[in-house]
Amino acid sequence: MNRKDRRKQKQKNVGELPSGTQEEAYITENRAQAGQIITLCAMIAAYDLFDTPADAWEQMGDALQKVGAEYKAVALRHGIRAADQWLAQQTADSMGKYIRDQWPIPRAAKNDRERLAFDAQRDGINYSLRLFVLCARQFFDWARDTGKMQQLLEETRGNYQQFLDEAALGDSYGHALLDRKVREMTGGEEHIGTDYNKQPIFGKTLY
Repeated sequence: MNRKDRRKQKQKNVGELPSGTQEEAYITENRAQAGQIITLCAMIAAYDLFDTPADAWEQMGDALQKVGAEYKAVALRHGIRAADQWLAQQTADSMGKYIRDQWPIPRAAKNDRERLAFDAQRDGINYSLRLFVLCARQFFDWARDTGKMQQLLEETRGNYQQFLDEAALGDSYGHALLDRKVREMTGGEEHIGTDYNKQPIFGKTLY
């Protein structure tokens, strides 16, 4: 077996995607979209449970950027896995049982492409939610209360599952659900829209 054949076999065995391909971009988009959705789900949970107003999240903007920059610095020096471990250590006391592999995925993966996409979604959830938790503790009393944080995470999980249930009919249905909640939070002043992707991420179709 030559080097090229060994490379293809490795990709087949571990699900690795060649860099610079459309498939790699699709996997990256799965991570990013899931991260954005779980953040919205957490914001909605904080609003429903603790009456945290939507404009309060503006206070976290600089903190999110700062922690995100620290994460990237660790990743550049030591790799993504080390950066994930660093972030996990920072949030271990708050996150408890809410580990990466326990977050729901749209459906059972039918092929390697879906498996990699759903793994990327869980990576995005893990990163974005831990970032959210770490920064929220700097601004909100409820975020420093372990019991209330567990409430928030459970509510966030429920919100995300509702999103996935709606998105099973088409991604836009899931986005529409979150859009209604964001409008409720902001008195109709803000909305997220429903036309995010060029191809389905969470459902089998866009509409």
